Amino acid sequence: MAQIGKNLAIDKLKVRQSFSLACNTYDAAAGLQRIIADRMINAFNDCDGKINHVLDLGCGTGYLTKALQNSLTFDHLFAVDIALPMLVFCREKNLQRSNFSPICADAANLPFRSGSIDLITANLVLQWLSDLHGALMEIKRLLKPCGQLLFSTFGPQTLQELKQAWAQVDQFSHVNEFYHLEAIRSFLLSCGFKNIVITSQNHVMQYDSVFALMRELKDLGAHNVTSGRNKQFTSPGKLNTMIAAYEAANQSSAGIKATYEVILVSAKN
Repeated sequence: MAQIGKNLAIDKLKVRQSFSLACNTYDAAAGLQRIIADRMINAFNDCDGKINHVLDLGCGTGYLTKALQNSLTFDHLFAVDIALPMLVFCREKNLQRSNFSPICADAANLPFRSGSIDLITANLVLQWLSDLHGALMEIKRLLKPCGQLLFSTFGPQTLQELKQAWAQVDQFSHVNEFYHLEAIRSFLLSCGFKNIVITSQNHVMQYDSVFALMRELKDLGAHNVTSGRNKQFTSPGKLNTMIAAYEAANQSSAGIKATYEVILVSAKN
């Protein structure tokens, strides 16, 4: 079974801190996240049967949560996030909803009864977990028989340009590691999921500069959270070397490009 390397394991405390600090800037920077959330909304047409309880895992500031409210008919929606400040923003977007409950919790240990949820969604969230297999087992525990899981995550080609540029500077991990599509399929099968459908699509985004890309990642809270990251101050010289390497390989009249491999997954319990 695929595993994240020791030096690339996710620092959960760093994840919570990063997204908590980004709560005020996230929405303005989350263009790709909204695009993927809209793709997920379109997939909800495939949900069959009555939906009683919905869980939006890693809800962030609540874009997908609100879209779920507007697109589906259900009894109750639970929005969960590990970062309390993000959850506050999500709650404010859904204040008029009596069938909405925001909950601050860890995706690895969710406070719900087994077999109590009909639909679980997670938009670009599960890549921040060290133990993806364990998280999928927890999700399966919550789903009712024939309950549906729908999530998006990043694949290994994500930010490949940034990773290649930093590789010319030092040997530290500067970009989070992401699972390949087939590794995710293997996890799902080993957990006992059925009717698995997985697609992968590269989104190539344009930025005015490398600094603009780095600013967006910071505003999203999408920092490098691997244990193998350089925990010391990066010198201006190293930063300039990385930028020069990035621009040399990816510069165009439109600026610089950055690739995001987005994997979309649907599965049944």
